[in-house]
Amino acid sequence: MSFHRLIASDVDGTLIPEESTFMPEIMWQRIEEIWEKGCLFIAASGRQYPSLRALFAPVADHMAFLAENGAGLYYRDELVAERFFDRQLALELARYVREIPGCELIAGGVESCIFPKTQAFADHVYREMKLQVREVHSFDELPEKMMKIAIWCPDGVENHVDAISHDWGGRVKFAVSGSVWIDFNAADKGLGLTSA
Repeated sequence: MSFHRLIASDVDGTLIPEESTFMPEIMWQRIEEIWEKGCLFIAASGRQYPSLRALFAPVADHMAFLAENGAGLYYRDELVAERFFDRQLALELARYVREIPGCELIAGGVESCIFPKTQAFADHVYREMKLQVREVHSFDELPEKMMKIAIWCPDGVENHVDAISHDWGGRVKFAVSGSVWIDFNAADKGLGLTSA
């Protein structure tokens, strides 16, 4: 990518409500205007790349995507910069998440997957969130390269964030990402933007 100017924006809670699957057409018009002025718009989000690309489909080739909270920078369907967890650390995080009662796991990366405890969670991911994920049934099936480990907390993040901070705060970056999500991140959006 070679642009002299760029504009980056968070998506959920900034451009659209959290977990929305609809982008107002006015945003597409603004992105085209930005593009025509020689400036690159970057959508920065904790979402996975296919979800972001679908959200901005009409203008996706005239922008870039900073996915998985800054761990993957995509431009015109190409992953141009990436940051991954150490494999052993990612597996340790995944095992930790699987032990949290009532919570569920999404492992994000170039290929994302869910390791569901319940069918209700799988249905939520496929039908309501409309994510493109593969379902796995063992830790060995998790992707080799993981950019993010997301925890779905249907009873609310406030019931889990203190324990997670105590157990992981000094080892791994994590962030509350809405009312029911906590993300362990291999990067952050600020770090990811340095690759743009």
